[in-house]
Amino acid sequence: MKTSRIVISFAVLALLMSSCNKSISYESLHEKVIGSWSVAEVTFRQEGTMQRKDVTENWDQYTFTFNYDETCNIHDSDTGIDYPGYWYIDQYWTGSDDDAERKQDLVFQVFDLNSENDRTFRWKEAYANNRKLQARETKNDGVYKFKLMKN
Repeated sequence: MKTSRIVISFAVLALLMSSCNKSISYESLHEKVIGSWSVAEVTFRQEGTMQRKDVTENWDQYTFTFNYDETCNIHDSDTGIDYPGYWYIDQYWTGSDDDAERKQDLVFQVFDLNSENDRTFRWKEAYANNRKLQARETKNDGVYKFKLMKN
């Protein structure tokens, strides 16, 4: 009787420990990104410096919408222009076999239908929960950090 309780206790403990994995699976990040997001904060750190500059005012007119079918849209509330496109999660591993770490980037490409130009974003190490989306993008000799809030 005591042995069965110990075995059951270990089984329950193993199940609980396996479900406490902090890494976000592709599926859960994909699900959490879906929706409309407003820009809450964007900072920029120039390469070679430690200081971050708040550049939110350059981004706060945009609403980012990611749909379940992996289409997306960026709406510019200042101009009323929509930039449609597509998105996906790029999952990859870094490090050696012993200490490999899974990374996930949110990649999306949008199009300016008036000028036929396009822009591809690669938001590195994206993280999302039910109300916040965070990521960073390396561009213009520095790193942008994005924090968006779900509408």
